Amino acid sequence: MAPLEELLRDSVDCYQHMLEAMLQLAEEFEQKSPTELRDGMEFLADLQSAAARADEQLLAVLSEGQAAAHPLIQQRLQLIEKIVEQNRLISSQAHGIMAVVSAELSQLRDGRAAVSGYAPNQETRGKRVREAC
Repeated sequence: MAPLEELLRDSVDCYQHMLEAMLQLAEEFEQKSPTELRDGMEFLADLQSAAARADEQLLAVLSEGQAAAHPLIQQRLQLIEKIVEQNRLISSQAHGIMAVVSAELSQLRDGRAAVSGYAPNQETRGKRVREAC
């Protein structure tokens, strides 16, 4: 295999692994704990770093004429487009979940403030409820 072919195959493999990991993460997104989501995002970042290293090597030997003619370039571009779309979907899911969690936290804070307003006054403190009425 020619050096260009090998570098293209490495790049395509990196993007294929990244897409597979993103699809799996998106499939199980709502069932994962925050720790599992963080670990999944770190794994994706590692895959992205590997793809960047592969692309640096590829760009060092790739000429414009070769880029247009090689079928692996098209496969690589299609994978990158799918990854970008999957990233949009995962980001959308994450923002939706963050909005729900934020609303729940706000409700909890409001409820806690409301409950703290029900502290007994000095006259009824220590008396039974029936006696206070």
